[in-house]
Amino acid sequence: MRRERMTRRVLGVDPFSRGFGYAILEGPGDLVDWGLSRSRGGTRRVALQKVTQLIQQYQPDIVIVENCADSSCRRRRRARALIRGISRLVIHLGLDLHIVSAREVREMFKGEERPNKDRMARTVAEHLPALAVSVPPIRKLWMSEDQRMAIFDAVSFALTYYYSADGNHSLPIRHPASRR
Repeated sequence: MRRERMTRRVLGVDPFSRGFGYAILEGPGDLVDWGLSRSRGGTRRVALQKVTQLIQQYQPDIVIVENCADSSCRRRRRARALIRGISRLVIHLGLDLHIVSAREVREMFKGEERPNKDRMARTVAEHLPALAVSVPPIRKLWMSEDQRMAIFDAVSFALTYYYSADGNHSLPIRHPASRR
């Protein structure tokens, strides 16, 4: 089972206020494509059409989204509705759907002293160097979250799926916080 999971093509999707971030992986170290997809006016219909296009283009074996029913989810109503729509779409298309909670993602980064999104994005970029140029600047208290963070959330969902299969539940890399 573990080997099969590690070679499946995965599409991770993470909504933000004007669209969604996505990442396609063919294994935990094989990033195929990633990016942001913006929908006019942030409409769910346009976003679902774009998710459908990604599915048609990349033919993933599984689609991964955040678990909005978990108490660790801090999503607003619009994002929750989009995630439900994506889930229904994936099931309708006959693909596997995997749902991960924010708590499971944080657990994967347990080597971080206090994992936050900025540290997790840097750890992901270390694991997948092609993403290094997309790491947003560290967020200050008065700043809104950078839209590019949705890419790192989508990748984190996929990595959580891959690494939860081996029972280790954490990224097999040295975390920047643990270096001396």
